[in-house]
Amino acid sequence: MVDRAVAPGITGMPGTSLAGTSAAGTSAAAQKRAEVATRFEAVFLTETVQQMLKEAGTGAIGSSDAEKTWNGFLAEAIAGKIAESRTTGIAQSIERMLGAYGETEGGGET
Repeated sequence: MVDRAVAPGITGMPGTSLAGTSAAGTSAAAQKRAEVATRFEAVFLTETVQQMLKEAGTGAIGSSDAEKTWNGFLAEAIAGKIAESRTTGIAQSIERMLGAYGETEGGGET
């Protein structure tokens, strides 16, 4: 699993209300949602990139066990960078869903 640092200072999600939580609790909950969402995005993108590499093939190493191993590391690195950039919108959608779920289940804490 790709473990990427999330930028500090995230205080909430657009379109969500975290009524009933302190400012520190809101920030911690939002930061946790951002971290979880980014990790999920990285895992999802790793699977996607691995499939893409299988179809396209790298060709440089050949079709050996070494290539299969290398492609796994390569896919994880590529997916991690994409997830870290937060440009696909996957993590943001997951954050919104987690925020909404947290509001209905426990007042915004996830």
